[in-house]
Amino acid sequence: ATEPARIEYNRQLQLLTRDQSFNQLPTKPTQNRWLFTHKPFWGFVAVDDPHSGRRMTTANATLQAAWKGIPNSAVELIFSGHIHTFELLTFADLRPPQIVVGTGGTQLDSESLPEIEGKEIFGTKTTLGRARNEFGFFTLERLKTGEWKAIQHDLNGAHQINCTVNKGSIHCN
Repeated sequence: ATEPARIEYNRQLQLLTRDQSFNQLPTKPTQNRWLFTHKPFWGFVAVDDPHSGRRMTTANATLQAAWKGIPNSAVELIFSGHIHTFELLTFADLRPPQIVVGTGGTQLDSESLPEIEGKEIFGTKTTLGRARNEFGFFTLERLKTGEWKAIQHDLNGAHQINCTVNKGSIHCN
């Protein structure tokens, strides 16, 4: 069923990126083109392998394949959930950064991911990769400069990952 799903996801993305109102969105510096989805387009998950034990793999090949043909400039940032961990990824080929916020409400994925920066993922490499596998929450705060302060917090509100988001680029301390 992955091929019919890939075709449907790609059709939806094509409709979105051809929509005149969507394509005219960033007419002001204060406007952003962000896509919110349940399942992430790009991400990593730890899986059990009967031969090698626990290993890291990429998430959702169907959505990754559906992105083919979509201009990277169509969307500045993708927010998703589904994976029960926090991941923040940027890519060498300048596809939109992916932020996965899955750290609240249910059981977390069983293990932290190993280093995810510089890893191969669907034809490119990650240039920035941050992950946290603990309960918490994520906030975005609009700054006077037009940038966004993006913070992954632990349950007590302490900052775990601090980043600045600006028009499709993310920088973290």
